[in-house]
Amino acid sequence: MSGRWTRWDRAPVLVPPNHQREPVLPDVPGLRVDVLGRPPTWNHAYRRLRDGRVVLTPEARWWKEGVATLALDAVNRTGWRPVGPLHGVYIWLYIGAEMDGDNATKLTLDGLARGLRVNDRTFLPRLMGKWTGEAHERVVLYVVNEGRESC
Repeated sequence: MSGRWTRWDRAPVLVPPNHQREPVLPDVPGLRVDVLGRPPTWNHAYRRLRDGRVVLTPEARWWKEGVATLALDAVNRTGWRPVGPLHGVYIWLYIGAEMDGDNATKLTLDGLARGLRVNDRTFLPRLMGKWTGEAHERVVLYVVNEGRESC
């Protein structure tokens, strides 16, 4: 393995020799959704108004609605439909600066659920890879049907 230093934490990042920068999709039928841009972090997704209400920031709302639109478009183009009680979601993050993987995925999964018209409780998210220092930030999602009805 080789290591390199990041300027954020000054700790070595180990990269295995078979390190794949492009997603290797599972060998099962599914739906791929590519979302361009940097996902807003969950830590900064909400703000408190003067009257005490807590609302999504405009950036978070824009991201969530954008993911929903892209997912719905992918469903309409491919004909793939969510079936069964569970849906595996494979996630690849390509981001410019370091952020927690779970913070990056929450709003993305909420938008995906809205676009697929399912409850995000049915998702089994799997963070397959996270790369930092990317000039063109994006999130790649691949959704598969899982559970009794799809086996």
